[in-house]
Amino acid sequence: MKRVLTGRFMHETNTFSIQKTDMALWRRRDFHRDNEIPAAFRGTRSALGATFEAADKYGWTLIHPVSANANPSGTVTDDAFEQIGGMMLKAAREQGPIDGVLLHLHGAMVVESYEDGEGELLARLRHILGPDVPVIVTLDLHANVTQQMADNASALIAFRTYPHIDQYERAWQGAELLERAMNGEVKPKTVIARRPMIYGLDRGRTQKGPMAELIAKGEQLEKSGEALVVSICAGFSRANIRDVGPSVTVTVDTARSNARPQSQAVAEEYMDYAWETRDYESFTLLSVAEAVARAKLGKPGDKPLVIADYTDNPGGGGYGDATAFLKGLVEAEVERVAFHAICDPEEVDRRAKARQAELLAVHGGREAVIARGDLGFTPAPGFAADFQ
Repeated sequence: MKRVLTGRFMHETNTFSIQKTDMALWRRRDFHRDNEIPAAFRGTRSALGATFEAADKYGWTLIHPVSANANPSGTVTDDAFEQIGGMMLKAAREQGPIDGVLLHLHGAMVVESYEDGEGELLARLRHILGPDVPVIVTLDLHANVTQQMADNASALIAFRTYPHIDQYERAWQGAELLERAMNGEVKPKTVIARRPMIYGLDRGRTQKGPMAELIAKGEQLEKSGEALVVSICAGFSRANIRDVGPSVTVTVDTARSNARPQSQAVAEEYMDYAWETRDYESFTLLSVAEAVARAKLGKPGDKPLVIADYTDNPGGGGYGDATAFLKGLVEAEVERVAFHAICDPEEVDRRAKARQAELLAVHGGREAVIARGDLGFTPAPGFAADFQ
């Protein structure tokens, strides 16, 4: 049986956020260890779900020390990186021999001591395993892919949909390639091309435009056998690092003569097109005044108008505490509005204490027991300790 190391270590880092992503934030969202992982992911159409299916099909013994996926936020602390990454590296050292690796990373992780978190992790892993063990990695298409990542991974396989609904398919693509590599059928190697650009490829939108065109061209190369994998990444601009921005990686079978120079030429050609179309955008960002004006046009019976604050999006590591749009709605006296949500723990605590005082008054000063339903909102963690 082949022994395959797998796991997830995913974070999209907004370096402009002052909120450090420590272990508490990693544990808050999606954090599983060892035997918790099969129970959480088997039978799901997820990256790890596909990995378990592939292990069953090919007869692999899976080693899965950790699955960690924190919400986009600020720079990852060294402690969190060393703890979570260390779980993977320890498994590689102590649970060998390792015949192959299938990891699910994001590609835009920034750590306090390393701008390229994934590149650092893969370099350490490669040092442990040596040059010949195939290491296949799936990535978010908003990855800031680096030379270090390309040098230490045998293949980088990025999502091809935005919204991202093909993690399962990309993981299966990686599993099939890993099986071929472990059997000696192919020897994958990845090259990368970049340009000095922060934005491009329509910020990763895959419905139309240059991103969709390059993905389609890459899939044709894969089907023809000229390339094992072609990945197009739009980058993540809220990571203020040297290697921010779009990239193209091409993975080929180095057992074929002249494969690597040809793959570099393809990557450069695709990135030339990304550069030429760098100003293309299929969307228009509205000012607060323009968004409020559109909201005010609504009348009973209309379909709902959904407006998202792009600049303060928690899905991109924003705080979710901006009030400019809310202020505009109030000042314009827009009616029939549902507004969600404001991150304001101080206000939650203030309201909780005010409600506590009201209930104590109603009960004539006697001790009151408050449930969430009494407050009408979810209190901030720890506020109840003020009344013990």
